[in-house]
Amino acid sequence: FSLIRSLFHIRRVRRITSGKYNEKDVLNVYHIRNIELQLPYDRTFDLCVLSLNLIEKRKIQNEDRSQGKIEARNGMLLGRNVVSFNVNKMDDNRTQVEVLSKPVFRPTLIDFENRNLDNVTKIIEFLKKR
Repeated sequence: FSLIRSLFHIRRVRRITSGKYNEKDVLNVYHIRNIELQLPYDRTFDLCVLSLNLIEKRKIQNEDRSQGKIEARNGMLLGRNVVSFNVNKMDDNRTQVEVLSKPVFRPTLIDFENRNLDNVTKIIEFLKKR
């Protein structure tokens, strides 16, 4: 049953997202993106926290400015996701940010509704505009 459901999901996702995302991205469950910003560390960290407003039903679990770590969860039950940031100061006006969105339930094989891909895409676009 799981195999059949997975195949239907893959077919549906490819149809819905065709042209919007790379096919390899659509089928992944874990999504990581990196971006370098021409901003000071504190400003970048604040923007990362602010970007979490783009994600529905999110709750910040951990926020550590000194370590550059932010972690939030969204979704419900088995559909829960973790969105995390690693913010690294490169110099006074350059910062690198790693954004990760993944399912809480590790054996998850399918990114239902592309939530993880949408999370990182929305966040990266938000950060690029700043």
